[in-house]
This record gives sequence, structure tokens and C-alpha cells, in this order.
Amino acid sequence: MRQLCAAMLGTSPEPKEVTGYVFAAMDSNIAQFLISYEAADKVRQDAASSEQLSAACETCMGKYDLAKMKMVYSGNRLRSCDMSPVTREDLLTAVVGIDDCATLLLNAAGDKTPLRRMVLLDRDRAVLLLQLAILLLPNKS
Repeated sequence: MRQLCAAMLGTSPEPKEVTGYVFAAMDSNIAQFLISYEAADKVRQDAASSEQLSAACETCMGKYDLAKMKMVYSGNRLRSCDMSPVTREDLLTAVVGIDDCATLLLNAAGDKTPLRRMVLLDRDRAVLLLQLAILLLPNKS
């Protein structure tokens, strides 16, 4: 990713710049997760929703709770200059949870639902955050 940034920007990004992007992406993800969580709750409670879709939405709500928690914890660690591998693991867990939600919604209602499109966008944003964070985090396990 660093090479891609360098090629696009003509220079390697400074850690301070990357840190700003990471926090902006993290804040944006958390805000969007709340919107998607509420949308999933509305679909879950809708009488027209199938039992399978309602169950998928309920599971997604749990996955969004976990993803948000992992991002908040990661942000707290980064703000205190803790660059431990746990941050990378937590952000990856968040991405996987949101991706699992997209799969559940696909199986329950197909690929054209507005909620699934929201979840796919959330996943892509979370992947971008993870890629940015990897620029800051040491590659150690």
C-alpha cells in the first residue's frame, strides 16, 4: 500500500498524514455503522420481512456492535501510541464481521436490497481503514 500511495502522490506519506487519515476513516466508519445498525433494526422489525431476513438482520446488528467496539478499542490504542498487533487483528475482525453480514443478507434476500448495498459500502470503507492502519502498524505477530 505504501508503494501505491507513493506512486499516486509522488512521495511516501508521512506517518502524521496517515494517522490523520486513519482517524478520519475510523470516525466515518463508526458513524456509518450506527446508521446501518438502525437500518438493519428497521428491516428486522418490518412485518413484511421474511423470518430468514429478520434473523440475518439481528445477527448483523450483533456484528455491527462488535465491529464498532473493535474500532473504538483500536482508536483508543492508536491515540495512546500503542502500535501492538492487536490493533490490526481488531480491525480485521471488524472487516470480517461486516463481510459476514453482507453474506447473510445475500442468502436471506438476494443481492439487490438497499440494506445489503449499505453493508457492502461499510465493508469497503472498513477495508480502506484497515489498509491505512497497516501503514502505521508494524508487521509483527
